[in-house]
Amino acid sequence: MQRLLKFSFNALLISGINMLIWITLGLFFGHNITQIFTITYPIQALMLVLKSVFGTGANVFEYKENAEQADDTGITIGIIFGFIICTLIIMNLDYYLLFMNIIDYSLKSFIIFSIILIYLQYVFCLILEKLYFSHQKKVKFLYCFL
Repeated sequence: MQRLLKFSFNALLISGINMLIWITLGLFFGHNITQIFTITYPIQALMLVLKSVFGTGANVFEYKENAEQADDTGITIGIIFGFIICTLIIMNLDYYLLFMNIIDYSLKSFIIFSIILIYLQYVFCLILEKLYFSHQKKVKFLYCFL
């Protein structure tokens, strides 16, 4: 139960930080910016799925099968795969906004910033998963708050 609570706490932080950033920016720059969180939330959900596959899955495989460096391979492939996905979304941002039914193209720079932030957060989460499964929980918990 305690382990499940730690995983849930990390997911809450990952999901909640982006929401708090855009709500806070909305207070300073206008309420139109808070719309960016709803635009980029599917990308964030996709990155959390990739984290589960390449981060948690690779670490569990290494733990159960005693496969050396399976977690490093999973993290490397996950970083490359996430980079390709985020780059494709940024390159085709107009089509993504059309798909999300957004007419206001004035927020493109903020959306690009949000996608880059989500990617960096994804890489950080992969590293946190490695720290958690290598029994460095204190370091992981400290990194989680940084």
